[in-house]
Amino acid sequence: MPELREQLELTTEQRSRMQELFETMKVETIPIGKRLIAQEAELDRQFSERTVTTAILTSASAAIGATQRRFGAPTSCVATLRRSSGLIELYRPQ
Repeated sequence: MPELREQLELTTEQRSRMQELFETMKVETIPIGKRLIAQEAELDRQFSERTVTTAILTSASAAIGATQRRFGAPTSCVATLRRSSGLIELYRPQ
């Protein structure tokens, strides 16, 4: 949100807290995103090497779907909500 810093007229303390909130969100979501990328890359490799089977595809699809749900639903939503509630507290008029 660097582009909004001036528009929001945040204090130094508020800017610092905002940065902490974003760092927390990244810590929670980046590992899930990396796992998703690795799972998709492995499935892509299986297809490109023509070693994919129905069992591999079924298993990989289930694992990818579970990771997508974790990334897209609970974890990232919880991280976003935590960040948003923190931002609301942060930006309350003084």
